[in-house]
Amino acid sequence: MATSTIGSTALFGQVAGLNNREDLMELITLVDPYETPLYSMIQKGTAAHTLHEWQTEALQATATGGNDTFAEGAAFSASTLNDRTRLHNICEIFRKDVQVSNTQRAVRPAGIKDEYIHQIQIGVKEIGRNIEVTLFQGVAGSATGSDSVVRTMKTLQNFITTNSFSTSSTAVGATAAGAFSGTSYAVGELMFNSVLEHCYLSGGRVDTVFCNGSSKRQISRFSGGGGNFTSGSGHNRRNIDASGKRLVASVDSYDSDFGIVTIILNRFVGQIDGGKGVGTANADNKIFFLQMDTWECAVLRPLKHVPLPPGGDSVRGMVLTELTVSAYAQQWNGILAGVSSILGEVSDGSQN
Repeated sequence: MATSTIGSTALFGQVAGLNNREDLMELITLVDPYETPLYSMIQKGTAAHTLHEWQTEALQATATGGNDTFAEGAAFSASTLNDRTRLHNICEIFRKDVQVSNTQRAVRPAGIKDEYIHQIQIGVKEIGRNIEVTLFQGVAGSATGSDSVVRTMKTLQNFITTNSFSTSSTAVGATAAGAFSGTSYAVGELMFNSVLEHCYLSGGRVDTVFCNGSSKRQISRFSGGGGNFTSGSGHNRRNIDASGKRLVASVDSYDSDFGIVTIILNRFVGQIDGGKGVGTANADNKIFFLQMDTWECAVLRPLKHVPLPPGGDSVRGMVLTELTVSAYAQQWNGILAGVSSILGEVSDGSQN
């Protein structure tokens, strides 16, 4: 019998761990984020081969001033016809292998009923995250695969080439005026709208913008009037909830000249460490301007659990899917790269 004494009183069981059960909650907290906005939103299709192909075509350029005219009774003259463009992407395998001993399945783990089933459920979340981060940050391009090379798919930044800009690009209004220096700037409202305009002139209407935390803070500070950073003119727009008497400084949708754009904060877009001790391995801060109906995930093998024969005194299985992404009109979308990871100088003269 374990006892201890305080003064003249003997206390039973005060030696830690000898008589009392441990205080371990029947709860497990998943500490890593697993939300996947783009993968959840993107339309899903079907692939029938590891090489997934589709076609696009364009109209002939509009005659300047509408002067594509014909004289009365003019002879037939065959018009120039556009060829179709054949595009492709490669299906990539996303997989997690799970092996759990039969002993671990027989004991009573805290917070779960079956370790193997729990790890399969975790694998589903991890694969979703891997797909999300690949869509935004994957830079490998398209590899057909071999004995020594894994098949990889093209991603958003591989496809979006027509309207791919940086904050130091004069094509979207960069001025780098006054005391501004360097090549990475905060995104200003004028520049943001300029990217939307380029996508519109290319035939698209951007409806969704995906950005990381630092870019989201910059977008939330748009003035709504194109104020000047150096002069301090312009006033930041704020939405006030009168019933709740609270100030809302976040922009979740932006009513632009080219339509209402939904702003989605996505941690898997990638973020450079701006000196705050936070960041990802992504080499550049980017904002993605997407028209969602121009993208599709073509699924060759749907996400599923594949049980395997026992591996000795253990149970084994895989969670896997095989898919690729299709870009039906990349020129209707845009990327703004080189966005500063901190609030500060904007290169287009607008207040931020």
